[in-house]
Amino acid sequence: MLTENNIKPSNNFEVMNIDRNKCDIYFYNDIQKIEKDTGNEEKETAYKYNLYVLKDANYRPDIEKDIAENYDKWLNRAIYYEKHNTEEAKNEREWRNSELDETDRWLTLSDYPGRPAEYTDAEIEKYRKALRNYPQDADFPYGTRPKLSH
Repeated sequence: MLTENNIKPSNNFEVMNIDRNKCDIYFYNDIQKIEKDTGNEEKETAYKYNLYVLKDANYRPDIEKDIAENYDKWLNRAIYYEKHNTEEAKNEREWRNSELDETDRWLTLSDYPGRPAEYTDAEIEKYRKALRNYPQDADFPYGTRPKLSH
């Protein structure tokens, strides 16, 4: 999530909220210094960056060392977590699952009411494959939904 703050993060990650072997890890990525007009001929320094939070990670005493040594892996995990645990992602997965359920009926029962007669089984299978792959799309859950087509 794009964030702006007057305080520059001192590190590219922080381990916080340690409780009963769980913790939250905050990642500060792509930190940029910006100058903002205050309206009275002065400029204010602020910092813009992407903030990703990995919640309820398993805490251990050497976790900070592990994150520092494997930063990209941990950052990608946090990005994936945030991307796939939004309300939008939940809604898109529900839509995708209902489409898979419906098209499953079309393939198993050729005379199923509501099956679009203009599509072949191969076209429906291709659509189902696109539905199964949809959550792995780079722009999921904000991208274009798969469509049944000829």
